[in-house]
Amino acid sequence: MHKYIPTRASTTFIQIGAADGLIHDPYREFILRPNMQGILVEPLPYQFKRLQRNYAGKRSLIFEPSAICYPSNPIDLFVLDEDFLTGHPNRELLALQTSTSFERFRQSIALCGVSDADEHITRVRAAGVTIEELLDKNGLNCCDCLFMDMEGHEPEVLLNLDYGRVLPKLVAFETIYLGEALFGGL
Repeated sequence: MHKYIPTRASTTFIQIGAADGLIHDPYREFILRPNMQGILVEPLPYQFKRLQRNYAGKRSLIFEPSAICYPSNPIDLFVLDEDFLTGHPNRELLALQTSTSFERFRQSIALCGVSDADEHITRVRAAGVTIEELLDKNGLNCCDCLFMDMEGHEPEVLLNLDYGRVLPKLVAFETIYLGEALFGGL
């Protein structure tokens, strides 16, 4: 990404699934560049507050407390409840886990060493918005970079995005939850 993201020219971005903007965030170093301006999208209230705090000094950012989805409808996300997280030694890592699927969420937390926590899994309803609506809402014509960490929900965006409208020059996303269905086992 160092090769493709300019260091001097003004560059716009949207980061979907920004979480707290700090822990396990591969895009933070780019977002902190003086030439970067954009929108940080995070639907979970706990993470959204931390995101705002962790980027408090950077003025060229817009914070959006929504989920990206096509069509723009409210969306249910699964997370661990605060009571469970409060005393857990892996609180920071577990607080980053979320999914639109209950079963996928169970698998994700099992990979973090948590099992038998079904009674602590809670559903959070988030407002949904498309990227095109997000750009319109914030008076932007397009975005140069699109960063996504959507826990397997990326294909919905990649397959529905109006590329002619958004005009991303770089699209970066996590593939861990996409499996063979999207990439044929690569």
